[in-house]
Amino acid sequence: MKIVTECTVALAFVTAGCLPGSIHPLYESSADLVSVPDLPGIWVGEDSGEHLVVRQEEDRHYELVLIEDDDEPTADRLDVRLVRCGPSLFWDLSVPHPPGDVFGAHLLPLHTFARVEVGDGSLEVAGLNEEWWRASLAAGSVRLGFEEIEDRLVLTSAPQELCSELGRHADDPAAFGPPDRFRLLR
Repeated sequence: MKIVTECTVALAFVTAGCLPGSIHPLYESSADLVSVPDLPGIWVGEDSGEHLVVRQEEDRHYELVLIEDDDEPTADRLDVRLVRCGPSLFWDLSVPHPPGDVFGAHLLPLHTFARVEVGDGSLEVAGLNEEWWRASLAAGSVRLGFEEIEDRLVLTSAPQELCSELGRHADDPAAFGPPDRFRLLR
């Protein structure tokens, strides 16, 4: 089994490219976070066979590990915070703490977002469709600050603006990749 990193997790939730990153989270404080009692558990992908292990760390704070069948395990993990943007639930994924060495000093902790539906033993995760967001930003139909860094779209707007735009486009299927579906093992 192999536990993989954030961009690989992000790739599991969209079919093309890497998810847009954000320098800011979707929330301004812990008061903005949502607790979802049905989220913790071991989830298996309906199509991929990948496993998501979700543990509740604290109230409204979760840990996510993606497990694939190959190689040896590592200790990588992601922090998950859940935020309601409009009527929809989104998760905000980030690496908990970059390494404290020279390598870690050169890493910028980014957040990636996905629309999430959880309940009745099922989990659907739809990552942002980078092509749609890139085109919408260029056309001005989405009003968020952004930068293009080495072919990666990085959002720079404040949490409230990010959440507002995600909520506004939550029902637009083009704004998100096809959802990955998981079922609860335990």
